[in-house]
Amino acid sequence: MAEMDFPSELLDIIFELSEDDTRPDDHASKATLVPFLLVCRKWYPAAERRLYRSIKLNSNIDEGARISREWATQRIIKTLKNARIAALVTELRVVTYDLQHTDTQSRNELISMCPNLLHIEITGYESSEPKLTKLKEVLVKKDLVSLKVHCNNGHAFCKMSELFRMMEHWPKLEKVVFERLALDSEYDASLCTLPASVLCPRLREFDFCDSVPLNEHELRGLLAISGTTLETFRAQIENDENAHAAFRDCLAVWAPRLSILDLSWNRAPHGPIDAACGAMHSLKSLCVSAELMRPEAVSSLPALEVLYYFVSSTDEVEELTSFLKKSERNRQAVIRLPLLRNITLWPQNYHQFGNAAMSRLRVMCAARSIRLEDSKIMLGV
Repeated sequence: MAEMDFPSELLDIIFELSEDDTRPDDHASKATLVPFLLVCRKWYPAAERRLYRSIKLNSNIDEGARISREWATQRIIKTLKNARIAALVTELRVVTYDLQHTDTQSRNELISMCPNLLHIEITGYESSEPKLTKLKEVLVKKDLVSLKVHCNNGHAFCKMSELFRMMEHWPKLEKVVFERLALDSEYDASLCTLPASVLCPRLREFDFCDSVPLNEHELRGLLAISGTTLETFRAQIENDENAHAAFRDCLAVWAPRLSILDLSWNRAPHGPIDAACGAMHSLKSLCVSAELMRPEAVSSLPALEVLYYFVSSTDEVEELTSFLKKSERNRQAVIRLPLLRNITLWPQNYHQFGNAAMSRLRVMCAARSIRLEDSKIMLGV
């Protein structure tokens, strides 16, 4: 049979469509790529590159699993001893819920073996300080583009000040995600001196929404490291005036590029941040309280598509409804939030809300083809 001469870009699309993303483990989903290795010599390099580009090791939930994690890990390590294959790996995801000492050693070995590793996702890690230190030492030797850490044992992966020190080694870093309290609440200012220049000029996403609140020093450190490129910011902010002032300074720099903003305060914040809304021309998704960003400010966001809104009074609901109404300017209809398609409302106290206010908001959303979800209904209250 004649060799099939397709452009490599087209082959990548074919192979991507062939992968079975519905399978529970990475081994089964990757198995669909194996036959492509045998088609012809021209298909082999593209199929091999796709096969080893991303490696995922799942933790076995049941004892009857067809492939044990230990067996799979050792087979992968044996395969990656081939330097040519190890150079193809750019993404490593390790999910472990019953972590053992051998898992830590194998994971560190896997990370060290792949010279071109760009994306690392870690779910589960040993909590002892020596083993965590060793893992961090291995990570800083990589030129990472993204890092995602998920805590499942209640022990933090690192302090924010330590993370800043690690980020100094990743000038190409674009994405940092820490989930489920993977960040330590203790902050060591002595470990974090604000850099004289931007260390991560490509940083686009910073997601600490499920972690501890960020304080003034952490926010200013992040601002110094990230520069003006941030597009996604999810985090809790400490409820004090200094942290609030630091966050205002961050927004003054980030606002023009922000696409997703997800904020939470432990208590009522120190005044709104409405002034920054005028520069948020690209914001598409917003999660915020009405105390922090009032309805009038929200209505000035031209690109907003999704709104998660925490409200504490009927007046805030009525005000939001009024800004969704069409108005006229110079005899022309003016529609605020023209791209808005979804609102999720989170009342802080359901007993304060009358049915009339919510009914008017529902009618207005229906007229604008905006989907309105009430968390009271979603939670079965």
